[in-house]
Amino acid sequence: IRAHASLNTLNWGNSLNNFSDISDYLMVNRSKEFNKGPESNCLFVSPAHPEVIRVLTELNSELVNNYPDLYGINYNFLRFKDGSYQNYKEEDFGFEKNIVNLFKENYGIDPFSISFDSVSNSPWMKWVDFKENLITNLLIKSQSFF
Repeated sequence: IRAHASLNTLNWGNSLNNFSDISDYLMVNRSKEFNKGPESNCLFVSPAHPEVIRVLTELNSELVNNYPDLYGINYNFLRFKDGSYQNYKEEDFGFEKNIVNLFKENYGIDPFSISFDSVSNSPWMKWVDFKENLITNLLIKSQSFF
């Protein structure tokens, strides 16, 4: 038998009791709402929040160091909260302050000013690529103890 751990990476439940400042931890849309879209009842945390990165690193370390016979780790919900292209203005998540500030620092563009398009290298595509890279980098950072 091969045992795997399953880690709900960015979906941290559906209760606000665990969050001191919603705008700081939770994925929010342009209107700073966390409860929109198909997953409106799920609370997703920001992949750019330092405390989220710290907690995920600790969890990974604990699993690897305390369970040496563990065959693998399934990183479930290692993504941004689901939205739809039809309603992207209300369901595009990633507008919490850590992500917005990082994007502004890297590209000099305010993500709140970006409009949806499919043109290569447009501000929208830079925003999409930036958020994809945040997810990849979160996994790399959370495994920095290996």
